[in-house]
Amino acid sequence: MKKYVMGLTMALMFIFLVGINTIAAGDFKFFVETGGKIVDVSNALVNVMVEGVILKTNEIPGIALEHRTLVPVREMFEMEGIAANVVWDNSDRSITITKDGTIIRLVIGSYTAIVDGKAIPMDACPRLVRDVTKPNAKTMIPIRFVAETLGYNVEWNANSSLAKLTLTGNSLMNEPVEWNNTSGINLESLLTVTGMKLSETAGETSLLLTGTNNLDYNIQMLQNPNRLVVDIVGAATSLGYKEQAVNGRVIYSIRTAPYENNFVRVVLDLKTEVVYKVEENENLVLLTISPKDNQTPATPKKPVIVIDAGHGATDPGAMSKGIKEKDLNLNMLLALKRRFDLRDDIIVYYTRTTDIYPTLKQRADLATRVNADLFLSIHNNSVWNTAVSGTETLYKPGVAGSYEFAAICQKYLINTLGLKNRGLVKRDDLYILNHLPIPVALVEIGFMSNAGDLSRLTDYYFVENVADALEKAIDEAFQK
Repeated sequence: MKKYVMGLTMALMFIFLVGINTIAAGDFKFFVETGGKIVDVSNALVNVMVEGVILKTNEIPGIALEHRTLVPVREMFEMEGIAANVVWDNSDRSITITKDGTIIRLVIGSYTAIVDGKAIPMDACPRLVRDVTKPNAKTMIPIRFVAETLGYNVEWNANSSLAKLTLTGNSLMNEPVEWNNTSGINLESLLTVTGMKLSETAGETSLLLTGTNNLDYNIQMLQNPNRLVVDIVGAATSLGYKEQAVNGRVIYSIRTAPYENNFVRVVLDLKTEVVYKVEENENLVLLTISPKDNQTPATPKKPVIVIDAGHGATDPGAMSKGIKEKDLNLNMLLALKRRFDLRDDIIVYYTRTTDIYPTLKQRADLATRVNADLFLSIHNNSVWNTAVSGTETLYKPGVAGSYEFAAICQKYLINTLGLKNRGLVKRDDLYILNHLPIPVALVEIGFMSNAGDLSRLTDYYFVENVADALEKAIDEAFQK
């Protein structure tokens, strides 16, 4: 009987402790333990928003204790909108928060903070706070003191129990920097940089550059002080000399200017070391920048391919009955692009998606810059003998994987299109084949000089079949 009573008592205690932070009688109840006391904070929960992003916590949300808002230090100050570095020292129960050169040291239970080596009094102290249904306590610190010390404005809305943090001054997140000038541009002359936009989200900073044609660029990371330098090669600028201070997460100034020898420089002055990635499409280059010490674990690399529509603009390629090869090539590329736009498992870059002419060097350089795994170039054939017809695929012997990639492309094109199989053709005299160390397949879909082939090449459903075949070929090539 004693064992029964003791067991019942233990069970009731367990139910009480585990069930205390649940819905009871239709009302939400939330209890925490701090300073040896159990406190009901059901009506003292606080939402926090940083630069438009709501703080998400795993266990304890922001709470109001003794009329001061406390937040879990790591979830709050390591979130993307702030991206500070937080270190806990168990030996003296201290917390060190570092951001953009500012160092804040707090101690549990102490109303004095050390900011950049100076002692500063606070009206609230850090606490260890435990959700009574959980075994471990969380470190909670006063939000207003720390946020304002790091340069944030804290706005309190009592009606919604919301603490809203925004960077003081002209935040780059709220006020992007955008420079544009397209007046008086001669599109037939030297490539011109016509636009620049610097913007920021809660997690990343973006620099978008716009030109009148494909942008050929070099990027450097410089130190002492930290700078990110983008040089647009073989270009002029319609923007002139510009410089502007900004209040960004990682950037405090941007400037641009034309230089001698036909290149344009854009310089970002950095608050800290950064990493960046580059995306490009025809006349656009996009840099996405984030702090170096705020990187998420690496995810498996997606395969990368560059797809090229041969010729373009002033280079029409082959011509037959008023039809230009450059247009046929582009139609096939766009049909293929529509398929890959619906997918995110393969990263695809295009040398052109309109009637422009990237040089052969620019096409090859694109593949090098984006670390492409494959390069596919779409063309169509023409010869003096109008009886010649069919599909063939060119490759360079001796380049690992080129024969295999070309064979896969040829297989799917023949099986899908039903044109004559002209097989694989070895070529070592073409620029693209000679200047890339990766597998390159140059497909010649049909002969424009042959009436039967030409009628198919201009047919909508035939073009869709070309795209289907090449998509399947690319999938199989990456699977191998």
